[in-house]
Amino acid sequence: PEWLTGTALAKWDELTKRKRFRPAQADSLAAYCAAFGRWADAEKWLADPNNGPVMTIYDDKQAIRSHGIAPQVLIGERAAKELTRLAKILELV
Repeated sequence: PEWLTGTALAKWDELTKRKRFRPAQADSLAAYCAAFGRWADAEKWLADPNNGPVMTIYDDKQAIRSHGIAPQVLIGERAAKELTRLAKILELV
């Protein structure tokens, strides 16, 4: 699909070269690849030593206002669940 880019598109290319999918599976495969891209991007961000699972939020005077879970943690977790669900449907596991 033209809307897949980056890591998601690379996963599409890898899977379609490795296995034949039925036309009816195209949407599920695209969703799997998109979820893979989100998961991989979140994990790469979290692996960067300048980032981490906790974010500090500062006010306009640079005083710490609060701490919270980085959005990438939740994005990665949700994408991983979607990957697992779609992998079963696509018989990738």
